[in-house]
Amino acid sequence: MSKFYTGLFKSDKFRDRVIDARDTYNSTHIESGFMAAKRLMEGTLTSYDKPYIIYDVFMGAGNSEEEDQNAINIPMMGMGEADGLIDCLHLHFHGKLKNFFPPSDSDLLAANTMKNRLKDYFGVKINPIIAVAHYDTKGKSQILAFQEKGDINLAEDSLETIAKFYENKAYADASNVTSDREGYQALKRSSELLEKLDLFNVAIFSCDEKGVPKNIGRKLRNFSSEHKIIPELFNLTSDERNEKFFQQFIDDYHFNEDLDLNYMQMPSEDW
Repeated sequence: MSKFYTGLFKSDKFRDRVIDARDTYNSTHIESGFMAAKRLMEGTLTSYDKPYIIYDVFMGAGNSEEEDQNAINIPMMGMGEADGLIDCLHLHFHGKLKNFFPPSDSDLLAANTMKNRLKDYFGVKINPIIAVAHYDTKGKSQILAFQEKGDINLAEDSLETIAKFYENKAYADASNVTSDREGYQALKRSSELLEKLDLFNVAIFSCDEKGVPKNIGRKLRNFSSEHKIIPELFNLTSDERNEKFFQQFIDDYHFNEDLDLNYMQMPSEDW
């Protein structure tokens, strides 16, 4: 059981952020979510005394009239050595449970993208959690959380193939959902499919005005919040880190001009 994530998810701040993100999506129809970061140490510029920080809700790049323009970004919130924090969670809403949209291939790939970006830029190895949420007609949120297992070392094109396979299967399965009950059943099947890929730790849990279930710790029994610092990367100066990271980004972009490291896309409702 991950005591760290159990404490984070049981916190009033997490509950409040889920409600805020839910309400933001409900009023705008734009993907809305938030991030959390784990405390590593005392920062060199600023510090936090709690084991984690949960950031404010932010919105995607879409708009209420064109729901196909509905991507949400993955900013870097924690600043590593500077503030002693490293990102560990990205949660965003896909809308109503009765219109269930499973995690997309981009959502799945985001787990690997976040992990590699935190390692390459800050020199910290950690497997962050990606969470996709929906809300039912009573306002209760159902959250599907997943995290890469250990050190996944598959080639990028292999991961992309697996993620696309999952998306095709999960979206076909959810294509006829029209009620909360059907949406929840499709959510469970989507979770089971994720588990069968054998690449992710997976959990489903709810959150409402009372918070998350008391057994959240048991649901997270396979999740890990452990981190490892890579000294040769962690100890780079700010200028050295920026030069190394952005040169790698440029190299990757020229190798694959379709590369998008910063956005997770939810298809429009006419998929």
